[in-house]
Amino acid sequence: MEQTPETERIDRGKEVYRVSRCAMCHSIEGQGNKKNPLDGVGSRLEADSVRKWIVSPREMDPKVTKRAYDKLAKEDLDALVEYMMSLKEAQNTRGSITR
Repeated sequence: MEQTPETERIDRGKEVYRVSRCAMCHSIEGQGNKKNPLDGVGSRLEADSVRKWIVSPREMDPKVTKRAYDKLAKEDLDALVEYMMSLKEAQNTRGSITR
């Protein structure tokens, strides 16, 4: 199957997620720390909000203890955001969102 530029960025985002050890604090599809699941984040937040949660989480919530990943290369950050935005909520047959 031929990759598109979008699927290449998503794959790169998955690799950034893995290398940055995001699963120590977050989970996707049950893999990782289940206290902070990211499943469906792309349905709940805009890309700018996802980016801000990554690079300056205390701007989003001053009480959060999550460290800022503000040193990621722009290409890596863009890919990670694209991957997060690809994590959409599943829709059931009636068209409503399921979690």
